[in-house]
Amino acid sequence: MSRQTIHDFETGAFEPEVVSAMLAAFNEACGALGRADEPTRLRIAHAIIGFATQGERDAARLRDQALAIV
Repeated sequence: MSRQTIHDFETGAFEPEVVSAMLAAFNEACGALGRADEPTRLRIAHAIIGFATQGERDAARLRDQALAIV
């Protein structure tokens, strides 16, 4: 696997543009829920990380996928 991939499985690191998409997805998902409590915010974060690890890069799809499971 190349070091130029979306996610480096050896270090657990994401490329900067993926991190930006993940952050946007997290902020939008939390905003869509209004006043989300801490456990819900953690579920959203874990979901986004999981989907990004699987290769999703689009912030809107990351948001929608995370919202679908909370």
